Amino acid sequence: MNEPPSLSLREVADRAGVAMSSVSRVLSGHPDVSAAMRARVMAVVDELGYEPNLLAASLRRGSTMTVAAVVRDVSSPFYAAMALAAESELRGAGYAMLVTSSQGSPAMDATQVSQFRRRRVDGLLLSVADESDEATLEEVRRLRSPVVLVDCELAGVSGTSAVLCDHAGGIERVVEQLRGLGHRNAALVAGRVASRPARELVRAFEAACEWLSIGAAVEREVVDPAGAAAATARLLGRRDRPTAVVSGSAAILPGVLHAVRTAGLRVPADISVVTFDDAPLLEAVQPPIAAFDRDPVAVGHEAARLLLARIRGGPPETSSVAIRFTPRASCAPAPGM
Repeated sequence: MNEPPSLSLREVADRAGVAMSSVSRVLSGHPDVSAAMRARVMAVVDELGYEPNLLAASLRRGSTMTVAAVVRDVSSPFYAAMALAAESELRGAGYAMLVTSSQGSPAMDATQVSQFRRRRVDGLLLSVADESDEATLEEVRRLRSPVVLVDCELAGVSGTSAVLCDHAGGIERVVEQLRGLGHRNAALVAGRVASRPARELVRAFEAACEWLSIGAAVEREVVDPAGAAAATARLLGRRDRPTAVVSGSAAILPGVLHAVRTAGLRVPADISVVTFDDAPLLEAVQPPIAAFDRDPVAVGHEAARLLLARIRGGPPETSSVAIRFTPRASCAPAPGM
């Protein structure tokens, strides 16, 4: 069956008895249109089933009214909620948002940035898997569209805006909490320091422990539960065994808990556990796991705000979002206190 021929903007204008420019202003959401004119044109649009040619319109105005988001893991509760909040904000400004995940692959980051550059998106939200990957850095440098970095830093790339989370402030609150509960030896099982969150956690954890006179042990570059279990086992085998362990991510936490159970230790009677990245499930386990985390909705709204400001010609900006800390039963007084 043949499809009916597409209608033109002129046909809509002729049927409504108005100029083509008036129809164009109505369809683009231009504010300088009376309510009566808008109702008249939209009635004809509905009657005729007119669908505007978005590609032709984008070529005329030099804008696709489309932005993109490249994130490390779209299945992550943080990135999913962040993208949803950003999309809501951008939709209100008339933009459609495409979301894609690199699945933790730097090569995929570079490929996706390149694809969106060729598609002429009007802006890009970016959270990369590896901040030092040269192919990704080069693709970002080639972009002509505004970029907002989401909790990451790209050395040698200028002109970007960024929304950064205060990881240092968050981990300092955790260490202060542990010190107040009588802990004198604490450990951190951290992810890859090629990412800003892990890098900031390690730096601030060591600094806070030194300031508060707490022994600090750190395992770096942990990427999965198996690696986390092995790293935690090494920490628990130390002569100055930590009485508190901080997990650097939700992906690391199962390995930390497995190692604790394997060592025959009880949470929190023998050892306290705190994790970065909160989730509803953490309240349901026994004991509930204390957590500090980023507010994905606040991050998403702020990232969208920064991107819209750049699209409208504003200068690059950097803003900070606080880290939340939720104390729960897994974080308790040190043994013997």
